[in-house]
Amino acid sequence: MTLVADLWQELRYAWRTLSRSRSFVVITTLMLALGIGANTAIFSVVLTVLIRPLPYADAERVVWLSNRNPTLGKNDVDELLKRDLGFERVIWLGEGLLNDHTDGHVDNLARFVAAGRVAIPTPAKDDPNELVYRDTARRLAETDLEVVTLPSPGRVLSDDSDIIPASYMNFYIGNAAVVVPQYGGANDEAAVEATQALFPDRVAIGLRADHILTGGGSFHCISQQVPA
Repeated sequence: MTLVADLWQELRYAWRTLSRSRSFVVITTLMLALGIGANTAIFSVVLTVLIRPLPYADAERVVWLSNRNPTLGKNDVDELLKRDLGFERVIWLGEGLLNDHTDGHVDNLARFVAAGRVAIPTPAKDDPNELVYRDTARRLAETDLEVVTLPSPGRVLSDDSDIIPASYMNFYIGNAAVVVPQYGGANDEAAVEATQALFPDRVAIGLRADHILTGGGSFHCISQQVPA
């Protein structure tokens, strides 16, 4: 009982002391809260980026083989592409766009716009695909390709407030024009201007692609054209 009585007395003394210094209590509480919050945020980032592995044995496999060629490995695909299409080398990119219902088609992420020249998106503010774009840039920087960038639509939401895989990269290249997907966003016009600079011998035109996107992809996905 003596221990309990002493503890109760100490608690009452501490309460009286704190009651006389309310500003000190408020400042101390805020500092503790900020410290705990900052530590939690830092740990979450470190855990996600550095410690916790992706929930797949091979993150690239989600994009390129999960439901299309389940019996083939990465090296097998390399050899088949080189043999059947005459490629000299294959460059593998990582995951596709968030919520991409095309299984991560590369034309939402990177496009050849000339020989040895590839275009990729640059992240917008609060872009849900920022890490994907930065990973793509890192991988391509390790090649001898010239890398140019186009804007990203950033965070585009569906009618149900879900993030949708909108991309300006899914443009269609015709004989006289390049049709650039538009989503009613702040970067729509900039995307058309940037695309025009990449294709000076064609006219870049922006057209809304919202309804096409509901079925997956955009203008390039439904046409599969490449520069000739």
